[in-house]
Amino acid sequence: MMRILILLTMSALGFMACNESDNTNNPGDESTEKVLANNNKVSIGDTTKAAAWLIDAIRNHFESNSPTMEAMTTKEYYQYKTEATNVDMGINGSLDRLDFEQKWKDKFDTRYSGIQTGFLISAQDFGKVVVNSYDFLKDEANRLWFNVIIEDLDFKTKFLRQIAIIKEGDSFKIADVKEDKEG
Repeated sequence: MMRILILLTMSALGFMACNESDNTNNPGDESTEKVLANNNKVSIGDTTKAAAWLIDAIRNHFESNSPTMEAMTTKEYYQYKTEATNVDMGINGSLDRLDFEQKWKDKFDTRYSGIQTGFLISAQDFGKVVVNSYDFLKDEANRLWFNVIIEDLDFKTKFLRQIAIIKEGDSFKIADVKEDKEG
């Protein structure tokens, strides 16, 4: 009986502490960015949802007749990867490697950008592409990082990637991809 009373008391104190901490933040004083950041925080349960989203997004991307990465990535990562793909290509607006690294070094690890390669896989041509396997790595700064092996079954090629997913509204977006060597 005494244990139940202690548990009830501790639960009530914990509940009051949560309510008190919620009341210390006046939503009227927060900037829109801060409110959005709080709404987009990831939780433990999001890991499973993010992994399922990632597998579906990759499958749908490569099954599409005209795959585009824009719908499944953040705007910032889309710009970064587009510029990485076009480094030293002589295309209007493309950067040389040094300018690219200088521009993005504070936001991305440019050593793993996949310079002059495609999105998620480095092959220009591809067959049936699937997620062979994935492992959750870490939750870092509201980014869920996964080790992912993407496999082209027709060309018998594996691509090792570390992919960061962020929660955006009710869904997810790819916020970064570190491209390792093919396996």
